[in-house]
Amino acid sequence: MKHKGLLMMLVMVLVGGCKKELLKEKAAADLRLHLDDALMTVIGGSATYDSILWEVDTVKNPHPYHFDQLAGLDRYQGHQYVLGGGGTMWNNSWNGWGIWKGTNVNDAVEQSQPQPATNFPYYRTEGNDWCFYWLMGLWIDPATGKFYSIAYSEYNYLNGWASESKERRMGLATSTDNGQTWTYQGDIITQDKSAPPPSGQQYYGAGDLSLFIPGDGYAYVYYKKGYYSLTTLFRTAQDICVARCLLSDKLAPGQWKKFYNGTWTEPGIGGHETIIIPDVNIANVSYNKFIKKYVCIGNEIFGQTFISFANSMTLQDWSVRDFSFPDITHHYNWQVNVTNNSPHIMGQSFKLYTSGLNTTTSTREGYYYYIMFDMKEYDKGGWEVIDYSSQEPWPSAPFEGGAAYVLDYNPFTFWSTAWVGSEAPFPHHITIDMKSLKSLHGITFKNRKFYDNYSSGQPKNMQVMVSQDNINWQTAATYTNIEIPEGPVEESKTRLSFPGAVNARYLKLVVTAIHGTNSVLYFSEIGAF
Repeated sequence: MKHKGLLMMLVMVLVGGCKKELLKEKAAADLRLHLDDALMTVIGGSATYDSILWEVDTVKNPHPYHFDQLAGLDRYQGHQYVLGGGGTMWNNSWNGWGIWKGTNVNDAVEQSQPQPATNFPYYRTEGNDWCFYWLMGLWIDPATGKFYSIAYSEYNYLNGWASESKERRMGLATSTDNGQTWTYQGDIITQDKSAPPPSGQQYYGAGDLSLFIPGDGYAYVYYKKGYYSLTTLFRTAQDICVARCLLSDKLAPGQWKKFYNGTWTEPGIGGHETIIIPDVNIANVSYNKFIKKYVCIGNEIFGQTFISFANSMTLQDWSVRDFSFPDITHHYNWQVNVTNNSPHIMGQSFKLYTSGLNTTTSTREGYYYYIMFDMKEYDKGGWEVIDYSSQEPWPSAPFEGGAAYVLDYNPFTFWSTAWVGSEAPFPHHITIDMKSLKSLHGITFKNRKFYDNYSSGQPKNMQVMVSQDNINWQTAATYTNIEIPEGPVEESKTRLSFPGAVNARYLKLVVTAIHGTNSVLYFSEIGAF
């Protein structure tokens, strides 16, 4: 791979002989990345949320998980498990399941092939005699080590693999031997059939799912449902709906509720369901800590990639499908955290794994791509620091200590509160005049480069206040236990969203506690979006 640009966000690092490719944030002051075309990196942004930007490395990185499904990922006792493969017949006359184990997704090794117990139901009532099950998604109970997966079934094939004329449903399967043997526990989600299907069409069922566990006490299943034509035997509608179950209920049958008309009261079995994202083939959902939004990456019914965002799991307020996102998805796609391999919670940079059929070679293939989110911030040109609690400028080190440095677009300069002689006490504050009224959704900041980590001076508890006249102030947000960013200090940025947008000209940050053992606060950069 040939690099011509002076700046790169795709950094090639050699560690112990292993090449690791990491997307990193820009390390110079307000410089936008210009990558060589050979890197095939696409820079773009959301049409719905104009503050969200992305950079996608569209280079295909092969991976070994050539699945006919979304992968299930979870960790237990220091081991990373990957559950996937393909369909398995109800009676095990054909077995496509697989499970991998390692320290991470990259080094996981395939284990003995998982086997179904003899209690998987045979649902076929018409068509050929097939009744397949896929194990989609994986949750390992950290208290017991019991494995849970959604057993997605297809049956009533009227035209084999040639079209979409079949029925689908979802159940729960569990394993008590690290994924080697799976037992069916019962159905959990089926399509709403309370009304007849459209004329000349048949129910398509509910399936092809994404299991999402965001840490709010629930497990969510995003699934597609729809119809197929009795004339052509091809699908006529395919849309995404969602159901959830308390994680404390262990994904059990009878405990799932569908989202319908803004509430979660409809039963998983046959209950009414609201379409939350229309005309979708496959959708995968995660939560992104950096942009503070839920992210759905998928493809529509003809295969084109889209991205969608939501603010609330309770409301399921997904934005319209945005097709300006690079067209990199295959049939199945799942997101992976580059730090801990989580499929549920992402950071600023993450991987998108894809898997599907190569129609030219008739073989399955898999690739992953690096994706990085950023946010569109207001231009700070002309902004001014008009007040601060203290500062510690050094004549011998002209780029250290002064409060004005938080606006200079240079990550290597910084503001420091007073510490010579004695440390300035809490609270620390800094006030910025943005020179015009702006709609603010949040702030960003960088900490001082302090050796190789954030061990000193990182804000922990902070109140952000805003004003239109520098006289009357209101609290835009209060933050406690602000997380220490991942990655090298000069290359990481913290983004804090407000509960709601506010209009303001003046911005004040009031810090009441920091990470570390002293009271000296550092900020390298402060911005707003």
